[in-house]
Amino acid sequence: MEHPAEKEDIKKLLLVPVIKKYFDPEYLPLMERAAWLGNDETHYERKHPDYDIKDLKTVISYVIADLDNKKKRAAIIAGMQPKK
Repeated sequence: MEHPAEKEDIKKLLLVPVIKKYFDPEYLPLMERAAWLGNDETHYERKHPDYDIKDLKTVISYVIADLDNKKKRAAIIAGMQPKK
């Protein structure tokens, strides 16, 4: 878990402020859309009626893949250093 010292503060925030504060800005556009579609699944009136739960799952899978790739890249770079 990242930011364990801020766990209780994070719990009190809405999703989009957490995204904006704790994730790289490059992820914001896709994560915001996941939040929008997730909200559509929980509210009576949809703001994005052309999208459904299938689209939400797709967006979430892209976000997870991006975050996973970032973590893997960092591990490779940290573990594979130039030989002297």
